[in-house]
Amino acid sequence: MKRGEPPAPTAMARLAAGLAVLLWAASGARHRRSAGADVDSSLAQVRDTLQNLRRSVEDSGREAENLYIRRQRWCEASLHAFAEKKEVISASLHRMGVDIKEQEAAAEEAEGTAFQLKADIAIVRHTLNKTAEMIKVWRSDLAADKDEEAAEEDEALLKALVRNKEETLASLEGEEEVISQMLAQLQAGVVESRVQRADRDDSIAKEGLFVAELGDACSRSLDRAHAQAAARTKTVAPIAAAITALEQLGTPRAAGPSPPVARPPLEVPSFLQQGSEQAAAKAEEDLLEVFGGPPGPAEEHVPTVPPAGDADEDSTEVPLPPVQRPKIQSLLEDLRARGRPRSDQKEWCAEERATFERVLALAQTSVGEMEAETEVHAEASSQVAAGLQTVESSLKAVSAAMQEANASFAKEQALVAGRARDQVLAGKILEQAMEVLEDLRASDGLSGSAEQGADNVTASLKAAETAFGLQARALAAVKQEVASTLGKLVKGAQDAADALGHERSNLELARDSHSSERRRCAENKAMHESGIRETQVYLKSLQAECSSNVEELEEREREAELRALEDSQAVLEGRRLADHRRTRGSRGLRGGTAGPAAAKALANLSPLERAAVEMGVAFDGD
Repeated sequence: MKRGEPPAPTAMARLAAGLAVLLWAASGARHRRSAGADVDSSLAQVRDTLQNLRRSVEDSGREAENLYIRRQRWCEASLHAFAEKKEVISASLHRMGVDIKEQEAAAEEAEGTAFQLKADIAIVRHTLNKTAEMIKVWRSDLAADKDEEAAEEDEALLKALVRNKEETLASLEGEEEVISQMLAQLQAGVVESRVQRADRDDSIAKEGLFVAELGDACSRSLDRAHAQAAARTKTVAPIAAAITALEQLGTPRAAGPSPPVARPPLEVPSFLQQGSEQAAAKAEEDLLEVFGGPPGPAEEHVPTVPPAGDADEDSTEVPLPPVQRPKIQSLLEDLRARGRPRSDQKEWCAEERATFERVLALAQTSVGEMEAETEVHAEASSQVAAGLQTVESSLKAVSAAMQEANASFAKEQALVAGRARDQVLAGKILEQAMEVLEDLRASDGLSGSAEQGADNVTASLKAAETAFGLQARALAAVKQEVASTLGKLVKGAQDAADALGHERSNLELARDSHSSERRRCAENKAMHESGIRETQVYLKSLQAECSSNVEELEEREREAELRALEDSQAVLEGRRLADHRRTRGSRGLRGGTAGPAAAKALANLSPLERAAVEMGVAFDGD
């Protein structure tokens, strides 16, 4: 409609205009009855009005059919999309069930391993306690036997046994800590998977109820379309029969032609046309696109090794006064009683190496565990993301379906309300048409055959009036059914949306939890890797320290001191150093052994030269 033009008349206005024409025709029929005027114009008015009424009914039927056809197409597309999505979700549920069974089996296995480790730890602790009791008993028996040499060997064996069991206990406790963390992770994964499965089942059930309500609504809509088409046929058929009979009554009377009656030009009314100024926009038909660590190494306990003194510097034969003989004898006795140096350094090195190798192994195991746990959380995050995508898709599908259903059923409600109003006007039009025919019959404006035709027209109009009355009563039930169906759809959509929203919230919490756990695993892995590097550095330094010849140097220093004291004692006793050294194994003053060639060479030297050799003084043998 262009600006400035008057608005087009609505269907009700057109039917009201038709009713006014019939009233005008009835008034003219009464006037012509008294004046004996021709009735052809009145019959033409009735015929034209009935033709417009029939066209209005047919137009209304086509509008309703278009609405139902669009809805049926949308229903088929929507239900097909929901069915396809249900198949995908069913496959996903099957995989989820298999994953849950695997997680439960892994958790049971880890639980059994943890139980076995606890039992082994208890056995080792019991062994340690019994060993401690045995050591107490053994020490009490040792005090009575006083066999120190055998006691030292037994004590060494017992200590080795205790150290071995302590190392085993520490290893078992480390394994228990690792398996406990893994067990807790597996149990948490099982609980999370069960919650997700329960949420998914609830969402699927609620969404299935909504889809069932949607299918029922589509089925009822199709039934209403068939019922209304049949009702329109029952109303159009008698109107068409009446129009045919009226066309046969168009013969003029023998009294002569009557002057034509001027009639205002009337537009063809539309019976059940909507009251809006423009036709409703075409609804979208395709909705498929909618669905669619350990602590760092300890400080190095490097035993302070006194610098090995040069035995050659103190081995020079110095005359000692007689008063020092008791002191030299005492030093010799103490040095001989002290014996060879003990192997404490080796034992400490072995213990340190075993301890930190165990620490290194546990740290490496922890790194592997962190990597495995990171992979588990990454896989779980992927599954959660897929679940969120499915939930979002379902929410969009339900929302789009409900939006289309609201629009479609709102149009149907408006159409039903308009048709109910038009039914009233149609009844009045039929009553007025029958009144016009009755007035024409009463005015003797119809011949005998025309009266028979008028009776047929009246009978057809009464049948049409009855059909309109039945249709009006049916429309009340249709209106109530449409409202009830829409209410069920709204409730089903709301329940499905609530279930999907709850599932989405839980999935978002799980996603955030897995992200946090992945960050924690990365931090722990970095910490354990740092501990591994520090432990490796410490083990290298420990190896370097323990591989040194500190103990050998101590033994050489002890032998040098012992020879020096023996030489001093021999000098004090007035013995010759050469004879004394031959008696103790032909060792030189500086600890060197004099072989046969050296002894023969010494025999050829003068006493002064032999003294120089023994003192380490260089001279020209020539």
